[in-house]
Amino acid sequence: TGALLNHRFLCHALNSPQLRRQADQVARGVAQKTVTLGSIRNFRIPLPPLPEQRRIVERIDILFAEIAEGEAALDDARQGLETFRRALLKAAVTGELTRNWRENNKPAETGHDLIARGLAAPEGKGGLGRRGKREATRQKLETSDLSDLPEGWVWARLGEMLSAGPTNGYSPKASRDGSGTLSLKLTATTAGHIDLSDRAVKTLSEHIELDSDLYLSSGDLLFQRGNTIEYVGISAIFEGPAKTFIYPDLMIRVRTSDAKLTEWVWRVANSPLGRRFMMDNATGTAGTMPKISGATIGSFPVPVPPPAEAIEILRRVSEALSALSDTTAMLEAEAADAARLRQSILKAAFEGKLTEQDPDDEPATALLAGIRTLNPSIARTRRQRQK
Repeated sequence: TGALLNHRFLCHALNSPQLRRQADQVARGVAQKTVTLGSIRNFRIPLPPLPEQRRIVERIDILFAEIAEGEAALDDARQGLETFRRALLKAAVTGELTRNWRENNKPAETGHDLIARGLAAPEGKGGLGRRGKREATRQKLETSDLSDLPEGWVWARLGEMLSAGPTNGYSPKASRDGSGTLSLKLTATTAGHIDLSDRAVKTLSEHIELDSDLYLSSGDLLFQRGNTIEYVGISAIFEGPAKTFIYPDLMIRVRTSDAKLTEWVWRVANSPLGRRFMMDNATGTAGTMPKISGATIGSFPVPVPPPAEAIEILRRVSEALSALSDTTAMLEAEAADAARLRQSILKAAFEGKLTEQDPDDEPATALLAGIRTLNPSIARTRRQRQK
């Protein structure tokens, strides 16, 4: 029927809202809906004369090309925002972001002082305790392969800053009746921040005692112990009610020796510096899930600035990322508008509102008669448009 029905016209028609509505009415299934070939054969398609079909296709193609140009610009803008985000975090954890700030602000306490204070504090009061101090001393950080830091900064292993952890979570089977303890899913931290929505939480088949160490507390820092290489080691700070959620075996939890360090470590871990370390130190053979261990987390080298400078860096990063988030939301809204615009164009096209009709065109009735001659099995269909 190529001489009677433009194939691209048919393709656009099948993607139009009018045809999508017909498909929804006869679709079967829940998770993945299907439409039978018999149902498709009964779809009613507005059929203009062949020359008008070509004009409609040409007009749709022109408008869609303009939309595609806009979408390409949106993609470029998204990539630019991601480049900015990476550059921002790199500047933050190397001290470049606060270069001018340091010239006018001399901190009373250095990064070394902050680490030393954590090592000196007794266990249970934000310190490492006697055993932790021995471990931190034994695992002296080799800095020869690390970049130079600004004055007042120091390289330290994450293990030197911890008051608890690293410890793996627990993953019993999910509950069938929804009566067990709540646990985070791995997806709860994949975005780099905590997600406590229903899609990121599951109910376990067990009731975990409330005195269990598995329960999360606000401020706990969670790392993904296993995931694809792009996400292994991603971290997020837990912000939620106490004694409510536990965490799965594919996560590692740590607590820092100083509350000021938690957000800083999180930013460093999710920066290009941290992501490179986690991916480089992930283990696993081809075909298996890359994983990191608690020892890897403990050995993670963290650039530690003076506390006052860390607060200033975190403030600047938070403000910049908030603005970036607003811009990203705007781009996503424009992308959604582009998709809706495509549907509006198709709707107008198959309502006869996109192009002018030519009175010299052969009537659609003659066209339909020709199609029926080629395929007598086609049932007679009432015309959708009056010529």
